[in-house]
Amino acid sequence: MTITNIDLQDELEQSVAQLAAKLKQSRNWVINEAVKEFLEQRSFEEQRWQETLPALASVKNGDSIAAAKVESWLAGEVLRSNPHHNNDDFLHTGSYSGSAAA
Repeated sequence: MTITNIDLQDELEQSVAQLAAKLKQSRNWVINEAVKEFLEQRSFEEQRWQETLPALASVKNGDSIAAAKVESWLAGEVLRSNPHHNNDDFLHTGSYSGSAAA
């Protein structure tokens, strides 16, 4: 383990100390967890961005599907998975109210 010194703002130090006491953990543990979660979140965001770039390029190149075609496909998929839903709910509102067809 490496020792790293950091300067925390007074409000952060107080919050860290309070959370550590509440969780019955050390301040060091709380700070390590916070840094770990921050790095995981940033990694996830970067991964999503890298996965988005090809999609943006395809749209720029004109490779896209009309909204009406997507809505029609979605409505058909929902009906196949649950034939008791009223298809009109989805087509008019974009979501289901949960009511079954009569």
